Amino acid sequence: MATLSTVSFDPPPRDPPYRTVDIFTQHGQCPVAYRRYVDSRPAAPFQTNYYNETTFSELMKKNRNGTVISTYGDPHYRLQATFRKYRHYINNAHVAVVGTKTPWAEAMLMNLGPRHVTTLEYHALIIKHSRLNVLTPHRFAVNFLYAMQSGRNVRCTLLFFYLSLCYHLFGE
Repeated sequence: MATLSTVSFDPPPRDPPYRTVDIFTQHGQCPVAYRRYVDSRPAAPFQTNYYNETTFSELMKKNRNGTVISTYGDPHYRLQATFRKYRHYINNAHVAVVGTKTPWAEAMLMNLGPRHVTTLEYHALIIKHSRLNVLTPHRFAVNFLYAMQSGRNVRCTLLFFYLSLCYHLFGE
């Protein structure tokens, strides 16, 4: 991932490779309901999604007031309950969000008191908040390799909310 690919598919393939799905689902032990890629590229190439402090603060406020801000639509607040269940892992931690068009997950997490949130996103995205930054997966990999080569201790703890999300929202 630290080496930028010279191969590009346009349009992207509709279905992920079987081997990728097999590995991601722990050889079918964690089934997924939807296995198609969604072309999430912005309509205008090189368009930057920008969330200033006011806009991001409004998302956080809506979440605190009980408004569903998830783009998945979560009328039973299952995702919020899942985040709260794992709050002890989130509070004062450095948390990662993988992929976002609208920073709803970041707003929900920020309300649970993390030390920092890093979002990995392929598209140009700016979210103005002092405890939040956005990196491309490529930049993240480069930073990770640099830290390893510099002899720095790199510790990574993953708490994978996606499988919880699938279970709670889709019953799978």
